[in-house]
Amino acid sequence: MRLYFLLLNLIGFNSCQKDIVVKGLPYDSKPIIECMITPGALPKLFLNRSVAFFDPRVYNSALVIRNAFVTIQNDFGTDTLELDSIKNLFTCEYEFYYLGHQMIVENSDYQLDINTEGKSYHAETNTALSKTTITSTDYTPKFQDIYGEHEGVIVEFNDIAGEPNNYRYQMDRLIDSSVTYGEAHVYSLCTFGSFFNVKEVGRAVYTDTNQDGLTQRIVVEPGFKHKAGAEGYILIQTIDDNAAKFYDELDKQKLGIYNPFVEPVFLHPIQFEDAIGVFGAYVFSDSVLYVYPE
Repeated sequence: MRLYFLLLNLIGFNSCQKDIVVKGLPYDSKPIIECMITPGALPKLFLNRSVAFFDPRVYNSALVIRNAFVTIQNDFGTDTLELDSIKNLFTCEYEFYYLGHQMIVENSDYQLDINTEGKSYHAETNTALSKTTITSTDYTPKFQDIYGEHEGVIVEFNDIAGEPNNYRYQMDRLIDSSVTYGEAHVYSLCTFGSFFNVKEVGRAVYTDTNQDGLTQRIVVEPGFKHKAGAEGYILIQTIDDNAAKFYDELDKQKLGIYNPFVEPVFLHPIQFEDAIGVFGAYVFSDSVLYVYPE
C-alpha cells in the first residue's frame, strides 16, 4: 500500500510538469518619436524603433534609428537636427537623440518633419503656454493611489484661469551611487560616489477640468530614494494637449502591465500615422527648493 501511494505521488508530480514553446507572433516595428520643446532650449528629439516584447535588443545603441533627416521649423526659419549622444550617469548607458542648433522661442507655431527608412512623419505644436506658480510644498509618509500605499511629495500650485491646462510634476536632484530608484533598488554602477544630476518626471498628467482657476493639489510618489535633509528642486510643467494625451495613455499602459486586474491599454497614433510618440511643447514654473523631512 505504501509503495502504491509512493508511485501514485510520483506519477502525479511528473504529470504537472510540461514544457511549452511560445512562438512569437509576427511583429511590425514602428518608429517611436519623442520630442518635447520648450522656449529657451535647443530642440531635442529621441527616435527609436519599437521591438517585440521578447526581442533581445534592449540597449539604446541597438534601438536608435540613425541616419534620419529631421527638421523643425517656424516662421523664423528651419533648424536641422543632428544625431548626438550623452552618457546617462544613472543607467551608465549612452542616450541617443537628434539635437538642434536654434533656441526654441515662445508663442510660436512649430512643425516637425522626419524622413527615415523611406517614410515621412509630420506633426505640429505651439509654444504659447502659460506657466503656473507653485504656492506650497509638503510631505506625507503615507498616501493611497491605484498603485498602492506610498510616501508622497505634496505640491500646490495656481491654475491659470480662462484656459484649459495640463500639468506634469518634475524634481531635479543631485545624487550619488548610494541613491537607489524604485522597488528594484537600482543604482548607478559607474559614478563611484561622485554626484550627478537626475531629472525625475512624474508619470501622471493632471488637468484643470472642472477646476478652472482653482488651486491645484497633487501628491507624487518619489522614484529616487532619499534621506532626511536630501534636497531637490520642484517644477511644474504646463504641457500642450497632444503631450497630455500621449503621456496619459502611456501611464495607463504602464498600469495595465503592472496590474493583472486592469484592462490592457495599447498606445495609439495621436499625431503620427504608422508611428508612436509625441511632438509637444511645455513651459516650466519657477523652481522651488524642497527638503525631505525624513
